[in-house]
Amino acid sequence: MLPKKPLKLKHIKSKDLSGFQHLIGHYVELKHGLMGCFPAIIDETNEMIICTDKNVLLDILETLPRKECKFGELQMLVNIKDNIGFVLNHFNQDEAEAERIFTKEEFEQRKSSTQQPYRWAAGVISLKSEPTEEEFQATLKAARANCA
Repeated sequence: MLPKKPLKLKHIKSKDLSGFQHLIGHYVELKHGLMGCFPAIIDETNEMIICTDKNVLLDILETLPRKECKFGELQMLVNIKDNIGFVLNHFNQDEAEAERIFTKEEFEQRKSSTQQPYRWAAGVISLKSEPTEEEFQATLKAARANCA
């Protein structure tokens, strides 16, 4: 878990980085044609869902309300043991704050919850009609094909 005070990249750069790996972080956000990012988030904490395993992200996507969406990738310095990562293309790299990395284990744990643990970030409504079930399933199929 992340400490209460935001951990910044500058705090760990001079320390032993042996637990960190350069990995891709995957996320999904609403496709809307406007400025801004409206990603899938954890309802309880309002944290953006970032996974190093795209299959976990696809499992989460299947639980969300059907919206037109797109996938994104982040170059990250990730500590798998601590489930944290730093986005490497941050405009002020030293000030990049640790992001939580969402895991398969956490997904399985939250799956047993009676309430929906995930939602789309607030702030935009889709400007197009919602995708049909066939369009949504085609999006999932194409994304899963890229996971191999």
